[in-house]
Amino acid sequence: MAADKTLVGFVREALGRNATQDEIRVALSSAGWSAEDVDRSLGAFAEVEFPVPVPKPRTDLSPRDAFVYLVIFSTIGIAAYHFGALVFELKPVLPQ
Repeated sequence: MAADKTLVGFVREALGRNATQDEIRVALSSAGWSAEDVDRSLGAFAEVEFPVPVPKPRTDLSPRDAFVYLVIFSTIGIAAYHFGALVFELKPVLPQ
């Protein structure tokens, strides 16, 4: 499950104000956030020296994304099959 957008926004803002990850972890834990949520939101940002927080690339694939890709590739396959069938049906009719 992805981290809460509100929590990630807070972490981004706190990192932008030069707060350490330990300070952010303590603040969020004292506010009632679970350790798992805090770790997930802190893990969304790379630990590099840069003036603004650097997000890590997402590598997860949601079931919705998998379904959309399946539909897209199925549609492309069906269209390619029917285009090929149309070309072979029209081949004898086309002038040479």
